[in-house]
Amino acid sequence: MALTPKRKKFCDEYIKDRDAYAAALRAGYAEKTAKNAEKSILQDVEVRAYLSQLMNEEKAAGADEVIGYLSSVMRGREKDEVLARIGGGAQSIAEIEVGAKERLKAAELLGKRYNLFKDTVEVNGVTKIVFSGEGELSE
Repeated sequence: MALTPKRKKFCDEYIKDRDAYAAALRAGYAEKTAKNAEKSILQDVEVRAYLSQLMNEEKAAGADEVIGYLSSVMRGREKDEVLARIGGGAQSIAEIEVGAKERLKAAELLGKRYNLFKDTVEVNGVTKIVFSGEGELSE
């Protein structure tokens, strides 16, 4: 049995914010049904299979992808889109280079990732701890 269009819409909405109640409302379910969406809709085998498929397609960016993107921003290879005015009050989207603030932030995040900045002092060695007055302690 295939998913109904309403259940498919629920899944598509649920994947956005993982809020079963809100997804059910956005998919067109009645409020009473939406309140029980976690117990009813999310328990359906076909719904769970479709959600699993959607989540696999939506995998989070890996470390290499994030580091590559931050490096690209830091080097000024990424472009930003801004709204620009052209003659007669019309507007158009223009691409501009990423600003210095964004490049600096990307460099900072990369520096943190590679421990380039140290806020603490590391002390390596053996420390001997001596307690005095052990005999005076009560049990």
